[in-house]
Amino acid sequence: MKYHKTSCSSAVYYTALCIFCYLQQAVVGAKVYPVYQAKFFRSPHQGQCSGVLTSPNFPEPYPNLTHGYYHVKVPTNNAASVYIQLLDLNDRFLGTSVDIFDGVDNSSNLLAQLSGHVANKVYKGSSDSLYIKFQSFSNHNRRMGFQLMYFSRPLNSESHCPDGGDSPTVDPCAGGYKIIEAAEGSVTSAGYPENYENNVKCGWMIDVSKFGRQIRIKWKDFELESKVSGICENDQLKVYDPSRLHTIFLCGKDTPSLTMTGGPYLFLQLKSDKSETWRGFSLSFKAIG
Repeated sequence: MKYHKTSCSSAVYYTALCIFCYLQQAVVGAKVYPVYQAKFFRSPHQGQCSGVLTSPNFPEPYPNLTHGYYHVKVPTNNAASVYIQLLDLNDRFLGTSVDIFDGVDNSSNLLAQLSGHVANKVYKGSSDSLYIKFQSFSNHNRRMGFQLMYFSRPLNSESHCPDGGDSPTVDPCAGGYKIIEAAEGSVTSAGYPENYENNVKCGWMIDVSKFGRQIRIKWKDFELESKVSGICENDQLKVYDPSRLHTIFLCGKDTPSLTMTGGPYLFLQLKSDKSETWRGFSLSFKAIG
């Protein structure tokens, strides 16, 4: 089957045609015009009691025309559940969704089909497996994507996994972002005021969306490894403002100049190498607007 380039003045028709053509490409390998590069991924997570799942590039926008799946399998004698910490996608009518299936593939019972903005929701499976499918047919994405946490619910005394309950906590240095949802508060690097450790990657997300439109930052302390040739090449604090799609990298011992965000979210990620460590950072935040 072959499709040819079509010009049409209707934006609705054009969008529908592109989606239809993309679907045909996925099914029968047809050549499609206009051509967009689809990105496919698969991510197995097996044998662990819990873990973090994120969309590609999270918290930066996920790639256009992305589709793939996460296959979660917790240890036997447990049932798998998933905690939606943050999900920020285009609307479903644009062909974007996260589908959660209670089993090993997409023929299993559908637990949820999610799009738009969702946070702090738990979906409980009945077996040790979950199949989570992510698809996006959008070509103009500015959304953050998602961070989910899967966890185990022991079914009997033979289980060696802790019970995740209804809102499991995320270790900021275990592969995801710890979400801090408050009108005001503080964030410090792991172990502060003691030195952070070598070879760590720790993340925090500040969310004041229920309390204001922007975040005001006050830096109390900042001490990381110094720049090399003017670049934060070794230890660094990555600061990402999704409202502006803007990222900066901080290091050294000078207090950062960043004091305000453009929106109600801010992501912080501290990465260290294997050499020296320093005190880290301490900041306070407050919702405004």
